[in-house]
Amino acid sequence: MQQEASDEALMGRAQDGDREAFADLYVRHRPALTAFLTRFTGSAALAEDLSQESFVRLWEARGRFETSRKFKIWLYVAAKNLAINALKARREQSLPEELAEPTMPRPSVLGELVSEALQALPEAQRLVLVLTVYEQFSHKEAAEALGCTEVSARVLAFRARQALKRRVAPLLERGYETESI
Repeated sequence: MQQEASDEALMGRAQDGDREAFADLYVRHRPALTAFLTRFTGSAALAEDLSQESFVRLWEARGRFETSRKFKIWLYVAAKNLAINALKARREQSLPEELAEPTMPRPSVLGELVSEALQALPEAQRLVLVLTVYEQFSHKEAAEALGCTEVSARVLAFRARQALKRRVAPLLERGYETESI
């Protein structure tokens, strides 16, 4: 049985111009990256665009990748930076509400409340929570992606969870569970 190549090995091959290796990375990481960007930006359409742009830019910058670094963190840092810039640009150009793009579909009342609460969090808290909960990054990996210490990432995650729990507390009275938050 052949073992699957690591992300870093594939990126090393991509640095040498191997488009197929880079395509493997794209297939492997695009769905999760798009989900991360959807949760972070609140817009599925914007997330799709940013995901595509992230891979285009990584291909263009492939020569600067250091194989001693984790590819996934490099990818998410690039995508995070693109998302932050896109959100800033959107705020500066804010459209009237009736023309604004609809946000991601919401499956339930609880899901809607959590999504709204997530979007209301400060940027750093939202990022660390999405990375650690949804993308299953360790606190150490999230800290590296955010450019902060592991302790800071843990504190941000704790504060984000507390803020989300405060926002969904009214649903507790209606029988919803918040243990997974």
